[in-house]
Amino acid sequence: MSAEIPVFAFAAAPDQLREGMDMDEVLNLAPANLWMATSRNWWYQGLLSEVLEAYPGHQPLEYLLELLFWIPPQETLAKAAQIRALLSDIATHPEAFCVINYHDETPEGVRRQVSEAQTMRQLDDDCTLAWANFFSFLASQAAALEEAAQLGLGLIYAQPQPDHSPLLLSFTP
Repeated sequence: MSAEIPVFAFAAAPDQLREGMDMDEVLNLAPANLWMATSRNWWYQGLLSEVLEAYPGHQPLEYLLELLFWIPPQETLAKAAQIRALLSDIATHPEAFCVINYHDETPEGVRRQVSEAQTMRQLDDDCTLAWANFFSFLASQAAALEEAAQLGLGLIYAQPQPDHSPLLLSFTP
């Protein structure tokens, strides 16, 4: 049996937030058209942690490992560009990804999967397209940030867990 962890992202105005809000308060702000991905067994986060170690220089993306995080409006485009730069680095140097990959993958296969990454507002990791879904997860997070920037808003990034102690909104990783 697998655990399905939802990952939400949605645009929000700074005046809607205060540091210390709990997960439920933050999620009550979510619009109907939020961005959502399902991470089975928390593997996006485990793989992302390894990817950030294998591709130095992308520490600003460590917020993607947080359970609840706020990206202010003035940082949304920079974060989106950082995600796209990470995807580009993976495509340019797929060997590092192959070393951390959980199954045999070729550099050519990694390049192809990065190039085929889809932006999806609702991404369900069905485990059959696992690596392609991981790259689509990153591309979709970049799109969520870009959408927030177009609206002049910041972005809430939330990964609620069913058995968690109260999580409080953080403004710094």
